[in-house]
Amino acid sequence: HAARVYEPREDGEKDGLTPDWVIDAGCRVFELNLPTIEEPIIRGLLDPCTNSKRRPNIPAEKTYDKADDGLKQENSWKGFHVILNPSYESSVQWRFINRAINEVEWGFCPGILLVCRNSTDTSYFQRLLPFPRVFLRRDAIMFKDYDHTPIGFGIAVFCLVSPVASKATKLATYRRFFDEFHHAGEFNVPFDAAFMEEAAFE
Repeated sequence: HAARVYEPREDGEKDGLTPDWVIDAGCRVFELNLPTIEEPIIRGLLDPCTNSKRRPNIPAEKTYDKADDGLKQENSWKGFHVILNPSYESSVQWRFINRAINEVEWGFCPGILLVCRNSTDTSYFQRLLPFPRVFLRRDAIMFKDYDHTPIGFGIAVFCLVSPVASKATKLATYRRFFDEFHHAGEFNVPFDAAFMEEAAFE
């Protein structure tokens, strides 16, 4: 596919840009087109917190930057799949994640691939418990604008699928999620007391 480059920020700060392999995997999970030189834009995809509208790291059909503020209710996410890697500032991350969960649960977004801190002590992480996730190995999540993997926190990738999707669609999407990400870390699938009684749990 087309090589995607990024422009370092003038202030020297880092955004934690999503690796290309995660973007491409997200496209395959949601059966979206991979970006190419001939067709560089990923149709049907939204990035609600892009690093740059002029040269976005995630070449989504629709983007919101900081000036737009992808959290504003007038900035619709409806009808789009989303690859979401929000700012790792806690005051920002939880707001984007809660918006993402709402958009999926209300049936507005068919699916969201979420890259976030593995912060199990946060309220937003508790809301994510129903969704399959993979805890990435440190060597799998080299952000594009870092020279090495940041230390001090783990990274998880969640796959959120709308409850209005058919069972067959959900299973097919989750199967593709596993196929695309199982090489990069440890999968964790939520279970409850009823599942523990099933033969599949043994």
